[in-house]
Amino acid sequence: MRACVLGGGPSGIFVSEYLNNRGIAVELFEKSNTLLGNYKYARNKIDLLKNLNATVHLNSDENAIDDSKCDIYVIATGGKQKELDIEGSKYTLKAMDVIKNYYNDDAINDKRIKSLLNNNDSNVCIIGMGNVALDLAYYLKDKVSSITILSRGDLSKATFDNHVMREIINSNIFEINIIGNFEKAGDRKTQKRCEMLRNTDSKIRKLVAFLQRMFFGVSNPQLNLIFNTYPQSIKKNGDQVEVCYSVNNELKKSVFDAAISSIGFIPNLPIIKTAKPMYYTGWCVNSKGNIGDAMVNARTTVDNIIKANSVIV
Repeated sequence: MRACVLGGGPSGIFVSEYLNNRGIAVELFEKSNTLLGNYKYARNKIDLLKNLNATVHLNSDENAIDDSKCDIYVIATGGKQKELDIEGSKYTLKAMDVIKNYYNDDAINDKRIKSLLNNNDSNVCIIGMGNVALDLAYYLKDKVSSITILSRGDLSKATFDNHVMREIINSNIFEINIIGNFEKAGDRKTQKRCEMLRNTDSKIRKLVAFLQRMFFGVSNPQLNLIFNTYPQSIKKNGDQVEVCYSVNNELKKSVFDAAISSIGFIPNLPIIKTAKPMYYTGWCVNSKGNIGDAMVNARTTVDNIIKANSVIV
């Protein structure tokens, strides 16, 4: 059996590895000139390529596949950034575009992003509080005086992984302010989040920040985390933007040097004309989850392929 895997991000790499382990020849097609997809911009990466044993075709999308040489297709094309659906959304930047430019990826040529990254005293608003938003905050730590992150839901519904937020807190690179009541009763995961965020208000952290300012003239940027918000509009205000949002039904208006949308992803599905069996995995099915989820989903996909095609291994 020969499998054509479309998409060279984590899901495509995991599927290729697991198919190969089950004795199935794999050709992997990736439309860009490198593997790993958005994962190559992640912090604390693990080496996903060390066990990859597939014929890799870079700069190759679905049109590069020879259907006659393929018995099954596995679609692992990931997700694409959601569009913020409010008035004035055209004035926002997209989180992944900013991160790509941080890595000097010339694919995104936006003067607003370059201006933000060339500054060191910006006041930035990030709409959305998932892992990408927290990674972006970390990358911008030397470019800003303050970052405000808006979460549409309460603490239980914010989409960040606890270990990502914990790393931000323990790094002591920000003076963190929690705005709004986040201590809502919930499951064990939410209670752990409450305990973790309470630590940002500790006397020791405040003392360290005070001593840094007093003796070294060092002032960490502010990181404001606001829960239960609802963004309503964004307006141009000279070289800045005014973000209008509600917090617990109270209307707020704040001016920022930049507003960045980080509200997640939606499946990115190609159109392939074929009569061959087709399987889907990763963010092109459900555009949520971390690298561990991608690994589990890939294993499940390969198990389904083995069962459906009666492959003897």
